[in-house]
Amino acid sequence: MGIFGFDLKTIGLQLNAATGEINGVPTKRGDYRFSVSAAGPLSARRFSLTIR
Repeated sequence: MGIFGFDLKTIGLQLNAATGEINGVPTKRGDYRFSVSAAGPLSARRFSLTIR
């Protein structure tokens, strides 16, 4: 599992590749869009994350 199109670390978060959990303490507010791939680029899903 991986995230592409955005680096979560830039806002203080990280992805646990084994569980899919995003955790950490957000450091920047904003709307962020990224894609998550579980098996490869052909099975990617797009998501957005809003931090207020």
